[in-house]
Amino acid sequence: MLGTNVIDGLRLTAGQITKMAMGSRAAADYGLIGEATTTGGAAVKFVQQGGTVEQAEFLSMGKVAGVSGDTDGRTVVGATYTGIKNLKADLWAYHSDDIANDYYAELGYNIPVSDDMAVKLNAQYLMQEDDGNKLAGEKDFSMLGAKIALETKKWGVYAACNKSGDEDDAATEKGYFNAWGADPAYTSTIFSRNAYRDDVDAYKVGGHYVIMKGMKFMVDYAEYGKSDTVSYSGAAIPTDDAYEVDIALNYKYDENWFFRIFNSRRVSEYNGDSAAGITERRQNHYRAVVSYTF
Repeated sequence: MLGTNVIDGLRLTAGQITKMAMGSRAAADYGLIGEATTTGGAAVKFVQQGGTVEQAEFLSMGKVAGVSGDTDGRTVVGATYTGIKNLKADLWAYHSDDIANDYYAELGYNIPVSDDMAVKLNAQYLMQEDDGNKLAGEKDFSMLGAKIALETKKWGVYAACNKSGDEDDAATEKGYFNAWGADPAYTSTIFSRNAYRDDVDAYKVGGHYVIMKGMKFMVDYAEYGKSDTVSYSGAAIPTDDAYEVDIALNYKYDENWFFRIFNSRRVSEYNGDSAAGITERRQNHYRAVVSYTF
């Protein structure tokens, strides 16, 4: 990736990606989070899931995407503008050869209320169209988003929404083809990224409170409803209203030590459908994390 500041406040970036390695979360992006819809950040089964793709191994962009045929990788160009006080604007384009073209725009504006309080406004737009040989099928997806937040040094609250849809109803569309880990949606949670599925109205609210220096308590709730995206090769149809509740406590003890505990409660939109031999798709997940950086 190469970047340069062409004028004060305007930075241009460009790059070409031919290979990438999928990280430790990629299997969850395909299965638990994406539910085999190819919208969650990974589009292929990995070895531990019965597939053939290895994690932590550099592979061509086409193989990572699970498509047949050669591609020239992924070309990225972007522009970021911060030349106006409290304003930030981003515009990015991603050309995935013979697969799809993605376009992403985001605008953010901060309104100071007092010395330690500000209102933050954000809007986003994501669009995807198929390209060339359409190796991942027909794509014609778009997603809009908006977010408003009120923040102080001690606490913060926010509300966000996303609306997604496909212009056409081709069977191969299924929403946003998300093979390389993208996740800009304002309504994403720890284990849910449903805003990238077809025809979703998603809403999310949350807040945080700083208990003491380095310690923060957070609560988030997201509602996704039912999409029009079928899963597991068309075997699973949305039957339930999806939602997720996340509660977390983070503590950054010093520059090296970080502690985190959280609970996620989630219902899949495929809950009640017996595809892949599973009927109940509810999740109540607890996790404790200790991290040391050296």
